[in-house]
Amino acid sequence: MNNAVPLYPGFSEHSRQAALACLTFIEQRARAQDTPRRFINWLMQQMVDKDGMSGCAWLIRGDLAAMPDKSRGALQTAWPLWFSHGQEHYEKPVFYCINTERPEALRTLLTEVNRRAIFLNLADDGDSFLPKGVLPWFPIGVTAMQDCLPYDPANAQETRAIVSHALRSLYLADRHKIAYIATHGERVVLPDLTACDGEMAWKGMYRVRRDNPSNDLHVRLCGAGKSLSRVLKAAAILEQHWGVSSDVWSCPSYTRLAREAEAAQLTSLADDADELSLSHLHRCMAGEDSPVIAVTDYHHLIAAQLKPFIRGRFIAVGSDSLRRDGANAPRAEWITLCALKLLADDGRIAAAQLESAMKQLRLMSD
Repeated sequence: MNNAVPLYPGFSEHSRQAALACLTFIEQRARAQDTPRRFINWLMQQMVDKDGMSGCAWLIRGDLAAMPDKSRGALQTAWPLWFSHGQEHYEKPVFYCINTERPEALRTLLTEVNRRAIFLNLADDGDSFLPKGVLPWFPIGVTAMQDCLPYDPANAQETRAIVSHALRSLYLADRHKIAYIATHGERVVLPDLTACDGEMAWKGMYRVRRDNPSNDLHVRLCGAGKSLSRVLKAAAILEQHWGVSSDVWSCPSYTRLAREAEAAQLTSLADDADELSLSHLHRCMAGEDSPVIAVTDYHHLIAAQLKPFIRGRFIAVGSDSLRRDGANAPRAEWITLCALKLLADDGRIAAAQLESAMKQLRLMSD
């Protein structure tokens, strides 16, 4: 009779070596220009391939809990790990795939993985009527989980960088955190990601386009996930039709940016130092006061978390910005109009130009 007490595998040097093996494999073989979904599919394949990462990570296919025949031997839950008292009873990196539109479903899994794992939400499969495959307020629920670092990467390069840094932070540095990564299948083409950009993406944002900040008609555009392609399109429209220059920032984690900016603000006040001097958000956005338009395909409140820490006019645009009774991904034309509105509010363009802009952008019906 087996009377073993359920015990989650302990962290050890073997755990670090397993994470390092995963990290080496990912950084050597991942494809650069692709979608987050295809990168994650490749990653899952490697974790069940005997020549891949099968011995150095645990893959949990919670998304296939109702279809065990498709899991190819992967666990559908992490609970069996609590009862495995064999020779290799040490913690390995956990990649937990889920397919849920509700944040409470994620919360119930935290104990199961002893509050350390990389969660991959596959809900955004392109067939949902919801812009991100989840309820618009999903990330608001995730934001309330203080140990959870939520990310919405634009492409495979960002996804690879975030997964790599999550392995370093959670397993090489032995921190009990949850990394939550939303995936999607849209191709967002960006400049090749440098090592520095990858580290900045992990911290929450990095710049993908630099324009002339000395131009009096200048804005700063921020986008997360697949909304970034529409932000880039809006930047092109602004330049072509109104002579407005713009810096474009990819922001995989508005939540992390806001959390760390708030913590830096409190630290600065306590130490009587320069306010916000320590935050990544401040380092990226300091020195300018041009308007900021922050875009997300989630509820606009996710991007609005940045507002208290931004110098200059600010607007958050989300899936609820056009219609409060529904969810629609923000279009490039609407993002363009929001940028022009902030410039008008700043007195940099005439307010009368907004109505003509609405006609030109064919937004009068909105």
